[in-house]
Amino acid sequence: MYTHGDDLYTHGDGLYVVGDGLYVVGDGLYVVGDGLYTHGDGLYTQATVRAEALPIMPVAPAYPSSPFSPSSP
Repeated sequence: MYTHGDDLYTHGDGLYVVGDGLYVVGDGLYVVGDGLYTHGDGLYTQATVRAEALPIMPVAPAYPSSPFSPSSP
């Protein structure tokens, strides 16, 4: 089953989360970006970043935390 947007791609024993740039394939986590994922031969190609096998961990926020609250005067 293949769907678009933030939905899951399933293929064999792999799971692809495409909307947020994460690919979970087998036992690995890949941060690919806005690229093209070629499955079957284990080859990853993309436009802007390299595909790297990373340890599975929570995704960090997109910006560093500030010691000041945005709502403080």
